[in-house]
Amino acid sequence: MAEEKKNNKGLIAAICAAVVAVIVAVVVVVVINLNNNGIVGKYNLVSTIDSEGNEVDATAAGNMMEYTIELKGDKTGTMVMKIDMSAYSDYVEDPSQLKSETTLNVTYDDKTMTVDNNGQKAVSNYEYKDGVLTLELNGQKMKFKKA
Repeated sequence: MAEEKKNNKGLIAAICAAVVAVIVAVVVVVVINLNNNGIVGKYNLVSTIDSEGNEVDATAAGNMMEYTIELKGDKTGTMVMKIDMSAYSDYVEDPSQLKSETTLNVTYDDKTMTVDNNGQKAVSNYEYKDGVLTLELNGQKMKFKKA
C-alpha cells in the first residue's frame, strides 16, 4: 500500500508538472501573439509633424492624397501613396501627371520600419501605441491611425 501511495504521488506530481507546462506554453504564445500582432493591420495617414513639433491634419487633404500602410504578421507590408490632383487639370498642360499611385514594400522589427522605393531604403524609427503608428525620420513624423 505504501508503494502504491508513492507511485500515486509521483503520478500526481508528473500530471501537475505537465499541466503547469501547458499553461506556461499557452501564456507565452498569447503574449507573443499580442505583442507581435498588435501592430498588424491597415493604417491611414492622419497627420504630419515637422521638426519643430507643428502638427498638420492630413485628413483635410484626403480627397487629393491618401497614404496607407498595411502591416502583416510576418514583419512585412506595403505603403501605398495615392495622389489625385485632377481637380487642377485646367491649370496644367499635361493633366496625366496629376494622378498617381505608388506601392512600396515595407519591413519592420520591434523598433524600426524600412520602406523600399526601388532599391532606395529609408529606415525610420517608429512607435506604436493605442492604434496609432508614428514614423519618425530626420525629425519629421507621420502619424497613421489603424483603420
